[in-house]
Amino acid sequence: APSTFDAVGALLGQRYADREPEVVIAVDDDSLRFLIERRASLFPGIPIVFCGVNDISAYAPESLADMTGVTESPDIAGSLQLAMRIFPSARKLFVLADRTTAGSLNMARFDKAAAGLPAGMTIEKSVAEDPDALARKLSALTPDTLVLYLSYLRTDGGMRLTVGQSVSFVAGTSAAPVFGCWDFIVEAGAFGGRVVSGRLQGVGAAERAIRIARGESAAGMPITDAQAYEDVVRYDQLGRFKARRPSLPAGVVSLGAPEPLPRILVYGIVALISIIAIEAVTIVIALSGKRSLAAAESKYRTLAEQVPAIVYSVEL
Repeated sequence: APSTFDAVGALLGQRYADREPEVVIAVDDDSLRFLIERRASLFPGIPIVFCGVNDISAYAPESLADMTGVTESPDIAGSLQLAMRIFPSARKLFVLADRTTAGSLNMARFDKAAAGLPAGMTIEKSVAEDPDALARKLSALTPDTLVLYLSYLRTDGGMRLTVGQSVSFVAGTSAAPVFGCWDFIVEAGAFGGRVVSGRLQGVGAAERAIRIARGESAAGMPITDAQAYEDVVRYDQLGRFKARRPSLPAGVVSLGAPEPLPRILVYGIVALISIIAIEAVTIVIALSGKRSLAAAESKYRTLAEQVPAIVYSVEL
């Protein structure tokens, strides 16, 4: 909102009135738009590095002068494909977004990806609804539904949520598994997705900022759209939605899964069990032998007591 930009602009103007940063980092589309609009008054001539920007083609080339960064391209189609492989009986899709710049861009991306959905898949969209209304819808979802989380950080009623608050609310309220396209969405509580790494986005921006601080020109660093995707699910969500870990597609990373025992420890446990088993067999055999000997002695004693005193005699 313009009033928010005005407040942030006044704060930064006051904070950096007497000192000049070597480089400024913008995270996500709204912060980049803010800097483009107010760069001349706040940070004239200061190079800018960005990350988490969804669609760099939406910006005029001249507005990106002396800027570099890493763009963000969520694999919405990949997340939907993963969701349908894990839940092949799904017939409904509930898509959640807000009206932020990123939310609107990603909803447009979803509309393109939706062309690849199976025939007969029913789609319902929720955009920036208030929590109470959204909670009623999420809690009433049927078992054949999947939820695609694109963004829910600002409601039409003016409420703002952090990523953690938003995902925790959505995943905790939803009667259906929630899928996302960013690693921090899954880490915050969503079931899973084919995710782009927010950490790698930050690393890429930080590396460029360091190079600029050491004297390199931002104009000489090309804007990159190279992405690293990973299929990820949360282990605690598998049990909640009765998805068996062995049935997951190959290559899926299970966050929070119990760590396998070290091989040397496994070997030690097997050896210990083997020793115990051998000792148990030895004890059983020994006890069996004692019982057989006792039975033989009993029979011999009975026979000896019942036969005549002299069975036969031999003259020598």
